[in-house]
Amino acid sequence: MRRVLLTTWAVLKDNLSNRFTLFWVVLFPLVLTVLFALIFGGASVHYVVFVYGVDAPRVASYLNGSGLFVATVSNESVQALRHGYLYVYLENQSALRILYPPQDGSLVKPLAALVEQSLASDSLAVAASPGGHYTYYSYLIAGIVGVISLSNGVFGVVGVVSGYYRDGLVERLGASPLENWEWVLSLMTYEVVIVLLSSAVILAVGLTLGFVPAVDLPFVGVLVLGTLMFSGLGAVIYGLTPKDKVFVAEGAANVLVFLLMFVSNAFYPVSQFPYFLRLVATYSPVSIVNDVVRDLILYQQAPAPWQFGAIAVLTLAFVGAGSRLLTLREAP
Repeated sequence: MRRVLLTTWAVLKDNLSNRFTLFWVVLFPLVLTVLFALIFGGASVHYVVFVYGVDAPRVASYLNGSGLFVATVSNESVQALRHGYLYVYLENQSALRILYPPQDGSLVKPLAALVEQSLASDSLAVAASPGGHYTYYSYLIAGIVGVISLSNGVFGVVGVVSGYYRDGLVERLGASPLENWEWVLSLMTYEVVIVLLSSAVILAVGLTLGFVPAVDLPFVGVLVLGTLMFSGLGAVIYGLTPKDKVFVAEGAANVLVFLLMFVSNAFYPVSQFPYFLRLVATYSPVSIVNDVVRDLILYQQAPAPWQFGAIAVLTLAFVGAGSRLLTLREAP
């Protein structure tokens, strides 16, 4: 274990003195956060509405045809507000109650007008009130945490090992007493430390945007598990690449990271994706990690057990395969 800690410390010192590494660790997630906050902080393609009460199915169907709202019949008002959705309750044919996130007050009038049209009524009494503490910024910050574990996990392992291979450091380490499992464990420990540091920076940025995350041990545990999962994926990518063509591993890592990053719920809800991409985005590993992170630090509720199970299984699979493929010494 001493060799693992010493190797981890050496990798940390070496990479944190590299400006390129600092860009990916700190500036890249920071740029993504600021960029999406500025561009999408006050806008959305369409908005999710939970509808309940008299003629709820008909009203939901009408709202779905508006192009502005995506409506579902549900009486889960608390769940709606936790996730930043609007909630419509039709008490009868002449009384309507709307609950909305604080930043979506401008949607009340068009929503009420569409409900009136669906009921063919011009005398609907509307009572609207804000609720919940959700903002796009809090959604974004929680999603960026998942992106950090992805980008640092995959890019970190592939980038570090590729660089060390070019510089001849892998051969030198292979000639040392360092065992293969110690090498892999050192790399993944390095990635966990980097992700924790980078996440702390992003959560600090979230505080300036009014988002106070409920950080606790389960959150840290999920972050560590997610980082190990994506680090294992990076190890698999590098391990499958011929060592005289490490640029292939770097190219594959770039393509995969950006696909997983943008076909996920990291920056906006899955409901805003084209229909043919929604299933893929919903069950993307990044989306699953983000769902658990948001449940813990944003919505403050217990995540679905299957999500924990999926992360654990993928972590075991990727780390197990990566540990076998990412070797210090070539087989004789």
